[in-house]
Amino acid sequence: MVTHVPVTIQVLDVNDNIPAIAGGNSAVIVCEGTKYGQLIQTLRAADLDNFANGIFSFYFPAGIPTNPHFTVKDNGDHTASIISQRREGFSQARDQEVFSLVLVVADGGEPPLSSTATLSLRVCVCQRTTRGRHNSVCQAEAFLSPAGLSIGAVVAIMLCIVILITIVMLFTQLRNKKASKEPLMISEEDIRENVVTYDDEGGRRGRHGGL
Repeated sequence: MVTHVPVTIQVLDVNDNIPAIAGGNSAVIVCEGTKYGQLIQTLRAADLDNFANGIFSFYFPAGIPTNPHFTVKDNGDHTASIISQRREGFSQARDQEVFSLVLVVADGGEPPLSSTATLSLRVCVCQRTTRGRHNSVCQAEAFLSPAGLSIGAVVAIMLCIVILITIVMLFTQLRNKKASKEPLMISEEDIRENVVTYDDEGGRRGRHGGL
């Protein structure tokens, strides 16, 4: 007698993947003129575990001084918002180029796993869309040389140097070519020294003066 019984095997997810901030290696753009309380960017967490272990929370790590210019708001939907806490706003000319913000993202597994990320926040002049809103993309800035010249001035100077070098090379070639075409001048003294006459009279060879 044989009985066939279907058996369902449920594989339980083990919380063995550490959550991380999606795109954590990319810099966060802080637009110049961002006001107090304004949203800078929304962060999203990523985890290879299923939804039961993927309930994320965001917070600052204990024991590390927080950056007073920014705060993080946990939205409760696997995202967090970076919000400006600076009342006088940001200026690319006045502020340092990059700010650092240390943030912890943790999941809801048992036991919970977490990771710490250091975000880089760069202050720059942002481009604007047709609607006049910031799209968190830095404008192309003119490169400044150590002398304070723009890239256009540097290119113009380099072009002048190349033209000057080309003119010098052409002048040198023409001068060498002209020198090679000049006839070879032989002095009269060289001609007299090179003329030799022979007198066979008396059975003896003698050398007499030339011209």
